[in-house]
Amino acid sequence: MTAQKPTRPIIRLDWPFNADPPALHCPRTGELVVSNGEDEVDQPASPYVTFIYPEVVGDFVYLRDDLKARMDATRAEIAAAGGDPDDLSDIELLLEQVPLGEVPMVYELRTSGMACGPVTNRLWVGFDLAGGTP
Repeated sequence: MTAQKPTRPIIRLDWPFNADPPALHCPRTGELVVSNGEDEVDQPASPYVTFIYPEVVGDFVYLRDDLKARMDATRAEIAAAGGDPDDLSDIELLLEQVPLGEVPMVYELRTSGMACGPVTNRLWVGFDLAGGTP
């Protein structure tokens, strides 16, 4: 049996560069997950949130513990197969190699504009809509 790459629905939302960031709510509970910049949101804001990765930070603001373990195992598998797990960023590794849950959904909020040249920024928020935090 051959290992298949995980597939997941990614909902890409383009957002105007100079606009306030959108508030993002859990599609299952309606709880505020990402603020529109006004208030801090403690994570996990919903039991269905699996990760939050703002590209501008370059690290996970929140990553569910079981996904941390899966990422470590995937890095070890890549290294054992002779690959370099550092060839992928953390978000690329997570989205391309790691199973995210039974019913995963990922929002990718993208902005782009000009400031001394082209600028883009992305925010990924993952959910497992089948079950809450293990």
